[in-house]
Order: sequence, then structure tokens, then C-alpha cells
Amino acid sequence: MMWMPRAKARRQALRYEVAATAATLREQLILVRTITESGEPHGPRVDAARMRAKPTRDHFRYAAMRLPHLERQLALRWEHAAAMTFWYNSGDRSFAPEERRAGALLATLPHGLDTRAAQECIDAISNRAEAPLRHPAPPHTSATAVHGALVVDQEGLRDRIVDDHTRLKYQDVEVRDTATMLRAHHHYFPWIANTLTYLSEPRTRAELEHIARQWRSERANYLDTAPPITIDALHAIVGVSTPRHQRRQAIRAPSR
Repeated sequence: MMWMPRAKARRQALRYEVAATAATLREQLILVRTITESGEPHGPRVDAARMRAKPTRDHFRYAAMRLPHLERQLALRWEHAAAMTFWYNSGDRSFAPEERRAGALLATLPHGLDTRAAQECIDAISNRAEAPLRHPAPPHTSATAVHGALVVDQEGLRDRIVDDHTRLKYQDVEVRDTATMLRAHHHYFPWIANTLTYLSEPRTRAELEHIARQWRSERANYLDTAPPITIDALHAIVGVSTPRHQRRQAIRAPSR
């Protein structure tokens, strides 16, 4: 039948499209990572880099969803690994080896995919648990490890809360209607907004430790458990803290 050669040709053209778009998206995500690692995790440069990557990502997903099942799964798993490697402010989430492997397999789509290697790669990414962050914090924050805990100043704590917001917004495109994401929109996003406003002014060490405890408790409902955090006393202000009732009101999440 005449439609069969045409369908085969369209599928082959789609494979070329997915492979080429993946290569472009990877370059754009690497630029995001380069900017954040240069000490500029927020601001117009990184926002512009993310905005350039978004339409490429949307195009990639649209094309990938039309691939056969195994190829589609590989493409979507690679995209997840690439996001975990390049997108977030705090660094690689231990997915880099799988991202490179899946990306190399995607490049072979037009020429014939090794299905066994593809399935192994899909399984490896699907079963990969996010590791504690291994990279040093950007130069503008104070962050060191002490007895397994991450020592951060106020800006370092704020960066990690912003990073949660970025990560969940990225995931929201994929899993918008899940119960977890709906709950995050109702509870965690408002908590983040209130807390970032609260952290826009200098706070004492006690106040920052209170925020850090709340942050770990709140995020556990939506993301992996955060690594232990110790507040850098040298960079916290010294003096009379905000009255407790005002502090709790400033950062209280909406009632559940």
C-alpha cells in the first residue's frame, strides 16, 4: 500500500528531527549550567538562557511523543536526566553519566537504535535516585560541609529555596494535574513566596535556623529530603531577633 512507504519516511524524518532537537536543547541547557556555575544563578542572563531553552524543549517533547514506544521512552528519560544535570541552580543531581549515555543513543536514532542498550539506559534513569548535591555552591554564597551538614549563609539558604521553586515549575509542565503538584500550588508555592519576602531583609542566625527547619519539613511533602543545613554564624546578623509571633506570621504556610 502507498501509505506504508510514506509513513516509514515520516517516521524516519521524525527520528532525525528528535536527534537534532536533542542536540540543540543540550547545548542550550549547558549554557544555563555555565551561567549558574559562574556565580550568577539569578538574573537576566540565566532567565534569558532558560527562556531560549523552553521552546526547544517544547518542540522536542512534541516530536518525541510521536516516536515508537521504546524510542519515546528513551527521549523522555534523556530529557529528565538532562534537566537534573544542567537546569538547577545547585548543580548536577548525579544524573550526568546517564544523560551522556542517553544522549549518545538518541544521536543514533536515524541510523538504527540499539534497543537493548536503550532499555538498559531507560531503566537506569528511571531507577536513579537523586544524590545529595556534590558541587560547591556558587562563589557568592558561603557554603561548606561540616560533619555532613551544609553550612550556608542567608543568601545560600535563599538560593536553595528558589531552586525548589524552579525545579517544581519545570516538573509542572509534565505532571501538572497530579495530587502532589496541585498540593504544591496550594501550599508550597505560597510558602516559598512568603519566605523569600521574609529573607529579603537580614535575619539573625536563630531566625535562619527556624527557616531552614521549616524548609526541610515543607519540601519533604513534594521533593526529596534536603541535606542537613547549618547556618553560617559569621554572615548572620547579631542583635535582637524579630518577635516570634511576627516571624511565624511572616512565613506561615496557608492552613491545610
